Amino acid sequence: MNLALLYIYIDYSPIKANFAKIPVMISASFITADIANSTQIFSSKEMESLAGELKSILTEGDCIYTFSRFDSFQALQRDPLKSLELIMQLRCAVRKSSSRKPDIRICLGLGMADPGVRDFTFLKDDLFVNTGREFDKMATGKQWLRIKLTEAEDQHLQPGFTASGLFLDYLFRRLTYKQSQILFELLRGHPQTVIARLQNKSLPTINKQVKALSWDNFRSLGLLYRELLQNRLQDAI
Repeated sequence: MNLALLYIYIDYSPIKANFAKIPVMISASFITADIANSTQIFSSKEMESLAGELKSILTEGDCIYTFSRFDSFQALQRDPLKSLELIMQLRCAVRKSSSRKPDIRICLGLGMADPGVRDFTFLKDDLFVNTGREFDKMATGKQWLRIKLTEAEDQHLQPGFTASGLFLDYLFRRLTYKQSQILFELLRGHPQTVIARLQNKSLPTINKQVKALSWDNFRSLGLLYRELLQNRLQDAI
């Protein structure tokens, strides 16, 4: 699958033509996630350790979050521009945690949230309700990652974000256990020289793996997501 196909798909959607019609600001993102078959893959100690790493990533991302057991959580982030990178780190953390091919189902909702919200357990705002509904739909499908615009005024923009989510999910499905470890370090901002030292591998070996895992496509998707969202945010100002 070629990233150019994704750009073609988005360029022919009605996104740009409808920007002027959108007065609502996307002010936050809401993440709903669940690790599949966690009790079959991880021991209690392993699951607790993984949950600790996920909490650390969410804390570094300035998220408000709540966990149900150790294998499912919800998180609110105030800066939606950073949210795609955040969910990539979260999925990588799960994928690299075991050679038994664990994975996490994630729905990223983009919309509005009151700045004063500290507990979202019983809130009925569109951001929380619609993200939850979209996540429930994923239980019966084969897609492990979705990006959902939760405000009614934004639905004509949904195709671009849907395409981004589909292609990102495709890239993650192709990753091997070792590639997930390397991608995680790349997402953390480590250069290949540092990764080679951390992995106790030669630099040419790491360089080969970086190319094999399609790092350029991951980076391009991150830039495309930010561009789509920045255009949307600028229009609302």
